Formats: sequence, C-alpha cells, structure tokens
Amino acid sequence: MKSDEFRVKGTMKAQIITKEGTISGSKEILEAVSAKANIPLLHRVFISARSNSRLPWASTLGRGEVRGGGIKPWRQKGTGNARAGSSRSPLFRGGGITFGPKKERNFAIKTNKKERASALKSVLSELASSDRLYILENLEIKKTKEAGKLFSALVNLKKKLFILSGKEENLALRNLPATKVIRPEQLGMLELSWADGLILDEESLKFFEEKFQKDKKSEIRNQKSETNPKSEIIKE
Repeated sequence: MKSDEFRVKGTMKAQIITKEGTISGSKEILEAVSAKANIPLLHRVFISARSNSRLPWASTLGRGEVRGGGIKPWRQKGTGNARAGSSRSPLFRGGGITFGPKKERNFAIKTNKKERASALKSVLSELASSDRLYILENLEIKKTKEAGKLFSALVNLKKKLFILSGKEENLALRNLPATKVIRPEQLGMLELSWADGLILDEESLKFFEEKFQKDKKSEIRNQKSETNPKSEIIKE
C-alpha cells in the first residue's frame, strides 16, 4: 500500500452522544460510506471547491471603457510631440489599463461527480477511524444554553461542524464559538477541511447512507452494461 493511501479496517463506527454531553455507545455505519482515500484526489477536489467559490473582484477599464478622451489632445503635426488620437490611451495618466484583470474571468475548475463523492467518503472514513465522527441521539435542543452541554464530550475538538436537518437546533447551535451548522446537502470539502470533528443527527446520517448506497448501485449497473455479451460472441 502506498504511503498516501489508507483504508479503514473493519466496520466504520461513529460515537453516539446525548444532549447532556455523554457518550452512550457507538453505531455501525454502512460500508457504502467508507472509501479508500487518495491524497492527490482530495487535494484536487479541495482546490476545485476553493476556486469555484472565488469571485473576480479585480476589474480594470480599457481605453474604450474609460470616460472621456473623445477629442484629439493636440494637432497631428507641428507641436514636436508624438502623435496621439485620445487622452485615454494607456500611455497617458488616467487612460485605460493594458491587459488588466477583468470581471468576466472564470476561476471554476471542473471535477467529476464520482471524484467529489469519493473524496467526501474518504474524509468521513478518516474521521470515523480517528474517533472524530459523532451522532446525536434524540436531539431536542431549542436554546443555546442547552446546546452548550454538548461540548463537555467534545473537548478534543476545537472546531465543530454540525450537520442537522432541524431548524430549531440550527438556531440554537449557530451562536456557539468555533461552531458551524449546515444542512446535509450543503456538506462539501471546504466545510470538512475547516472542522476538526463532525457531529450529525440520525436523519443526516440516513441521508448520506442512502445517497452513497444509490451511487454504489449505479456504479455496479454501469460496470455490467460495459461488459456486453454480444460482442464476445462476435469475437468467437
């Protein structure tokens, strides 16, 4: 096995945490969520996520976009100066910018759907193997004061990422320090790279299990369609 690859041994497990902040046990996660990670792939997906969120703030004006300069600065001959047709030439102060940045620039980097799914599964596998993946049991939190009790079991995590499907829990947790709260469909590489640990509710875990199980079935179906028995008969 290469040094930049790893595989989670055995069954993936996530620790179950109660709203009082105690660990009540562990729960097995479907094998479809686990994956062998490739560091170059993770890097490529991360760079793509950062580039896709980048906006072209820098923007300059060319000589045709700068206001003014409609009249010829001086006559063509007889002044001793070089000929000029507009005071908005890049040679003049206040003129247009040559080869400057434009707001139409696109920083997006394309990555395949399977690549993003594989990177996401590999990060979840690494979090589970290092005991940084938690599942909230019977979560009914409506106040930020109640949400603070959860941190007694999360002392080893400086930055905590909560993935919750309920709206009330989202409002109660989002004011806590070094904490982010998102919905399951919003999870990406930027959020995972920021967090030291991941805390999900049972509905969010079910969302990921169904999503990756569906992707695995479609992958198997595509592999079967590639092996066409008719072509083998023709070859014989």
